[in-house]
Amino acid sequence: MKNMENMGMFILLFLWYNQISYKNLLETFAMLIKLVFLVLFVQPVYSIGFWDTFLLNGNSRTEYPVGKGAGTDFLTLDYQTDNLPGMEGCQFDAETAFSGCPGRAGLGPLPSGNEVWGGTLQRLEACGGDNTRIGDSWIGCISYAQSPYFEIGSPNEFYWVIGPNDDPSFDQCNEGPPNLSHPVLPFSSPNAGIYKVGMESILISNQVRKRMQLGVYNSQHNFYCNGINRYNFSIPFLSVGAQKNHGNGGAVGLLGSKNGGATSLLKFDARIASFVPFGCPTSLTDQCIGSNHIGSHAGIFIIATWNNVHHLIFLELIRTGILTTFPTPSNSFWNWPVKDSFYYPGANIVAFTANENLQTSCGFDYPALNPNINNFTSYSIDITALYTCAKSLGYYPDLPDIGVEIEGVHWFVETLGLTGELPIEIESIK
Repeated sequence: MKNMENMGMFILLFLWYNQISYKNLLETFAMLIKLVFLVLFVQPVYSIGFWDTFLLNGNSRTEYPVGKGAGTDFLTLDYQTDNLPGMEGCQFDAETAFSGCPGRAGLGPLPSGNEVWGGTLQRLEACGGDNTRIGDSWIGCISYAQSPYFEIGSPNEFYWVIGPNDDPSFDQCNEGPPNLSHPVLPFSSPNAGIYKVGMESILISNQVRKRMQLGVYNSQHNFYCNGINRYNFSIPFLSVGAQKNHGNGGAVGLLGSKNGGATSLLKFDARIASFVPFGCPTSLTDQCIGSNHIGSHAGIFIIATWNNVHHLIFLELIRTGILTTFPTPSNSFWNWPVKDSFYYPGANIVAFTANENLQTSCGFDYPALNPNINNFTSYSIDITALYTCAKSLGYYPDLPDIGVEIEGVHWFVETLGLTGELPIEIESIK
């Protein structure tokens, strides 16, 4: 319809400019045909922003295509092709990244004595599976028992992307591959499952919209792993968001200089749908790495890239348990050699928390989500200001002054413990 309107405007302007008479009608008609072709068939420029502002559609899916990472449809773990600067072929040196260089085979231990692949993402050689070598990795790290694809609606080119990951995610204790670790269930499902995602239809301002729902339910998951004959203490993570070239088409926004000339103001309403504190049964305390190794956090994370490096900012809107003892702002390095994933090859991460430290460090504050309040909290988050603060703190010294694309905005929940539940709901995204 927009193209037809443009076509009409072109024709009227053309007729006015040329003062058409019967004598040159044929020649003019030929020119008009060319104009119609250009208006109708030239591809429109993608407008920066969310493909589904206000959540009117809600189509969603996990990021890998059906079957990826199971059987012989191997994940692609790449350590050579892109000449990444890390010594082992990852984005960062394994010694400096909390993740190590996961999945990397064929190299001896690091000077520290740790394995190159050792870190929060991998704890066993060959990911605890088949140790047959494939390239620079093992079959155990690139093929899993399932590839539990999940979708809502009828996602085609445009969709919200779902990321269900459970670290150590390079591990055969999980049913599926990294960022598809366990099956996802509909949010309203009465069945037990660790991950649940929904797009509930609601009425806002006399308009039918969707409410994004995502939750991690440790209490509904069996953490026992037959492969290691014990409970597998892990860190479940779930995200839903918009990502360039993975459902959102183009960029979500642009970073500017103190928000000058940029489109980086993110608005949404959020609440905690319900909350069951995270814990560990007394009989299984040793499996929780100490009785206090429990907690949760939730919020948003943003992805922007410059100088060929992803720069990922977390903003926690709630944190509980042991996570309250971790200092923020903070900086860390994360390797992710999965070429099939939009996270590839990893990121330079900065973490902020909606608390007094954010006010002290950056000069601004955002309200924290309260698990005891059922009402929605409205947020208006200046993403440029977050990145500018990370630069002023020395974490991102090479941040350009203007023009960097915001490639992704995602909402997340992450948990620690064998029991507990944390679902959140998001609406009115713009």
